[in-house]
Amino acid sequence: MADQVRSLSQRFPPTCLLNASLLMDARRQNLEGLYAGRYHVLYIGPEQLRNPSLLRLFASRPPFLWVIDEAHCISQWGHSFRTDYTYLPRAIAAIHGPARRPLLALFTATAAAEVQSDIAAQFRTGLGVELTLMDHGGRRDNLAYEVIDVADGNAKTNELLDLLAACPDGARLLYCATVRRARQLHDLLRERGIACALYHGQLPPNEKNQELERFLSGRVATVVATSAFGMGIDKPDIRLVVHYEPS
Repeated sequence: MADQVRSLSQRFPPTCLLNASLLMDARRQNLEGLYAGRYHVLYIGPEQLRNPSLLRLFASRPPFLWVIDEAHCISQWGHSFRTDYTYLPRAIAAIHGPARRPLLALFTATAAAEVQSDIAAQFRTGLGVELTLMDHGGRRDNLAYEVIDVADGNAKTNELLDLLAACPDGARLLYCATVRRARQLHDLLRERGIACALYHGQLPPNEKNQELERFLSGRVATVVATSAFGMGIDKPDIRLVVHYEPS
């Protein structure tokens, strides 16, 4: 999310972020800027809609447009992954009241037909609006997918090293299912002389920011991460994404 805020701020109106990764001083400064009208675009995680300070802000400056990314979480993962996603239609309704309905735009690349129907039903019930489906398909001609079968852990490691050697240019993302495995893989790659960043949900916010900056700036070409890193990094030179441990 921080990466998206930085990219958007360079091309569009002033943009800021409020989420759990911010230090208190940064959060206070962003809130003051929002109240003063210095920021016109705000990025938040869905859990922030239960935060009293943000609700007070929205009472004085209700959003003109809500843009919801990863909208499949409202249905597909909402009850077990991010329960706050299921609260979105009701939260938006509570913020704007029964007399007003804001503009909405929902985006997802991974919603099957039944998930789309469920999302529409939740917004119909919780917010009283009908969503219009705009399906552009899931085909991406610039991407190639491959599942590699390996016999054991050693073969898996060797296969990964071969993939990295075959992709010397550009950025590489390596995803692990757990923090423990991400740490192990990070240490293994460093022992093999491969410089890489490490990113997971247990890192303090300042360390997360440091590791993200190392990767985005190009000081390291490889990052080992859990799903906390997200899949929305706006980096033009990504050439390899490996799900080392699909969860």
